[in-house]
Amino acid sequence: MLKSQISNLKSALYANQKDIMLIAILFLLPLACFADVVFLPHTFYYLDIERLYYPGRIFLMEMLKKGQLGFWNPYIFMGFPLLAEPEVGPLYPLNLLFTLPIPHYYALTLFIVLHYSLAGVFTYLLARSLDISRAGSFISGLVFAFSGFLMAQLTNINILTGSIWLPLILCLFSQAIRRRSYAFAAGAGIVLSLQILSSHPQIILYILIVLGLYYLYSLLTLPQAEIRSVLNLSLISLTTVVVGMGLAAIQLIPAWQLKELSALSESAGYDFVTAYSLPKFRLLSFLFPNFLGNPVIGYKGEPFFEEHHGYVGIFPLILAALAWGKRRDPWVRFFGLLAPLSIVLAIGKETPLYHLLAHVPVFNYFRIHARWLLVLTFCLAILAGYGLDYL
Repeated sequence: MLKSQISNLKSALYANQKDIMLIAILFLLPLACFADVVFLPHTFYYLDIERLYYPGRIFLMEMLKKGQLGFWNPYIFMGFPLLAEPEVGPLYPLNLLFTLPIPHYYALTLFIVLHYSLAGVFTYLLARSLDISRAGSFISGLVFAFSGFLMAQLTNINILTGSIWLPLILCLFSQAIRRRSYAFAAGAGIVLSLQILSSHPQIILYILIVLGLYYLYSLLTLPQAEIRSVLNLSLISLTTVVVGMGLAAIQLIPAWQLKELSALSESAGYDFVTAYSLPKFRLLSFLFPNFLGNPVIGYKGEPFFEEHHGYVGIFPLILAALAWGKRRDPWVRFFGLLAPLSIVLAIGKETPLYHLLAHVPVFNYFRIHARWLLVLTFCLAILAGYGLDYL
């Protein structure tokens, strides 16, 4: 029995050796990108990293080493419920890197770089599940992991850590829809719970919206809209959300209670909701990333650079446009529709749409709608894979 299992494992590894090799390359490439912090005694510190993310995780892990959960931080104000704070994510498993017998600054380096590695790997897995070729999937992984959006959001660690789970969640969720599988739906929910534990609530909302749009798209593209099929897809989708929210409830409930005591207990109005919308002219940065400079050489645009930067490269843009040649593929149509919608949502107050959305419950708690660049970048990455296949 054991020999048979070993033989089957060897056969599976041999059959998928090319995929494994490309996944390994995607996983290791961020080590080269960030070689100066991986191999030298440097780390990331800019803005909120040194003020919030880094000290918060150090406090949490020092408490764990002492046998305490560290869910209450007495050093913030007159005490602060860390369990209700997704900025640190006390239950996020990858925070355990800070318990390793290495300097805290190096744990921070590994924590951040690992998420770029996972972004590439997860996108590759999604692309392969969509029947994109290995080469196309590799391109998709590169584009998303090294996109301007993810790179610029390095200073906002919980934006980064929440965003990279989108490809894996959609990979499992799409398989659940296509196979009518509750097992895949539960798997997507488990990954969604991991994403919730480490993410800014705004990114959680955007990912749920993407899943909801894919669910609606699946209903509209059913060969025959039978009641049984509609009910089945609805229950599968509900399973993902219930499992994800249920597993993350231990953090979501305290966070919601804390919100009721904060300045965001209700929407702050239209001006707040539309603050830091993406200026239309900033779309030029997809062709000329430094036409207003950058934080290294000096930035002359509206604050903040990291919230308005979404460059993916010229070649990926060309490939994404070529994906139109495969427009009969339902996934190409889905991402082809989602990309322009994400642009409209990113530019926020410069469209009449936001006069309506600014009054939608939950949606109107958040500003900086330029973060819809996450969804745009994600769409362009997948479309680039399809475009390479067409080319």
